[in-house]
Parts: sequence; C-alpha cells; structure tokens
Amino acid sequence: MKRSMRWMMTATLALATALSALAQPPPKELKVPKGRWLDGERGYLEAKEIQAATGADILIYFFRYDIKDEKGLCTWWERHGLQNGKVSKFLDDYIKVKMQMPFRKKELETFGGFKFNKTPAVFVVKSSGWPTKIPVFDWPNNKPELKEANELIDLITKASTPKDTPAEKTPAAP
Repeated sequence: MKRSMRWMMTATLALATALSALAQPPPKELKVPKGRWLDGERGYLEAKEIQAATGADILIYFFRYDIKDEKGLCTWWERHGLQNGKVSKFLDDYIKVKMQMPFRKKELETFGGFKFNKTPAVFVVKSSGWPTKIPVFDWPNNKPELKEANELIDLITKASTPKDTPAEKTPAAP
C-alpha cells in the first residue's frame, strides 16, 4: 500500500509539473526590429536584450535639436544619411536606437561610455559591448560635408561584428 501511495504521489507531482509548464506562455522570441528605431534609455536597454538573444550589432544615434548648428547637422544626417536608400536598407540588420541629448542624470550611467562633443554622434555597439564612433561628416575647411552612402556603409561595416559570407566560410572536407 505504501508503494502504491508513493507511486501515486510521484505521478501526481510529475503531471502537475508538466501541466504548469504547458500553462506558461512561450518565451517571447526576440528579433531585430526591421525599419523601427528604439528610443531613449529604455530603447537602448531593450536593444541590449535583443542583442544578447540575436548577436546583432546596435547602431545608436545621439541627436540634439536645442542647439542651432547641431540641429541643422542632425537634420542633414537624418534626411540625407539615414533616409538614403542604400544606407537605410543596409541598416535593416542592425538594432537601431536614437537618443535625444542632453542626458538626464539617471541616463549618465547608461550612456557615460559614449564619448563625443557634438551631435549627430553615431556609434556601433558590438555584442562585446565596446562602442565604436562612426564619423558621418568630413570637415574640410571647417565646413561639414556628409559622407557618401558607400563610405558610410563601409565605415559601419568596419566597426561591426564580421558577418559570415559564402566566400569567407571554410570549405567542408570531402
């Protein structure tokens, strides 16, 4: 009788465990949000979660509209850099975050590792966590010139985690 009671208790416990596992919703699948920008500190923290799950790099864009010359440069970058068809399509595989300046005190801890003097400031953050600044403007004769789309793509690619391409993969042994 004691054996059948133990067996019955064990079976009931196993069944209860299985049913509770089935009753829980499946974990949310994290993926790179194509064509969507995450915003602010909360967006950056969400981007870090997505990065941990997918291994995708983060592109973070700091902007500022309250200083006249920086507002003009940010608008120029947004309209002619980010909205360029080649650049926009290239950035589909990145987790994109935009952050308005100036920082609030509580945001300094999150964004303190990003060093820059002016906006727009654009960084690629690899899964290793180290940010690399992407210079989106050249400054010949102290006048800004937005870099060409192909040059921007090249700079972002160099700052990013290397992607496997068919030419780079090692051939399988026969």
